[in-house]
Amino acid sequence: MPKAKKTSTTPSSRTNPLSDKTANATKKAKSSTEKPASKAKNTKSAPKVTGDSQAGNYLLLIVLNGTEDPMIQRLLSIPPDATFRKLHQAIQISFGWAGCHMHQFEVQKQDPNSPFGGPPLLRMMTNPDDIDDSLIDPDNRKETKGDEEVSLADVFEDDRYKGKTRMIYEYDMGDSWEHEVILLGRADAALGKRMGIEQKIVCVAGEGHGCAEDCGSAPGWEGLKEAFAKPKGDKELKDWYKNMCANGDKKGLDPWKWDILKINEKLDGVSSGNLRGLFEPRH
Repeated sequence: MPKAKKTSTTPSSRTNPLSDKTANATKKAKSSTEKPASKAKNTKSAPKVTGDSQAGNYLLLIVLNGTEDPMIQRLLSIPPDATFRKLHQAIQISFGWAGCHMHQFEVQKQDPNSPFGGPPLLRMMTNPDDIDDSLIDPDNRKETKGDEEVSLADVFEDDRYKGKTRMIYEYDMGDSWEHEVILLGRADAALGKRMGIEQKIVCVAGEGHGCAEDCGSAPGWEGLKEAFAKPKGDKELKDWYKNMCANGDKKGLDPWKWDILKINEKLDGVSSGNLRGLFEPRH
């Protein structure tokens, strides 16, 4: 599908209904003395986890910039020791993406004089060593890490980044869909344990149907919604979405419709590591 001209976008300034209430955990981890672990051959160490290990999951509000009526967003509960690879998978599922394109996380220095972030302090993507220099500036490789090597706590509990940065998850470098990742706080650990979700990734709330793959960024998405809003809307666009779009739907498009139960069923697979069939295009 022809790409629409890319435009700069920022999060909507209207009040977000999902960010009114957050919870903070109150228990602190008890210190313990442990014997040094014996050295293992050919094993990869797990991502380092910092901060309060007895506190609850992080509550992350993720907003897809440039979308409105509705503003597409999800509120996720996710363990602090989850890697950014797991967060990538959770975002793909909860926003209905098909996993067709590259992605990256950027931790950007906050700029009080601009709605956009400053220079990136840290980048994370899948297998950055395998990516050509044409896609990664050689000068920025030292700030680029594999997303499976870094846990959420490594960033959110690090004083270098805490309260000083903004986080962007960019998907599809052509359409350049930027998702702003906002840490609202921590969930109640005791409640999470009683509900059996303390070590799971869960979608708590949200708004809006996921965007169509390859629709041409925000202007293309608006055009697609307009086509389905009118009985005699652009037939070519409708047929493309129903029959060719990687995450399309033969039943059509309702911009407000989304299924939190189906999302959480798939997120169970991310939590357990069973990803079979989760990222297959629908057409």
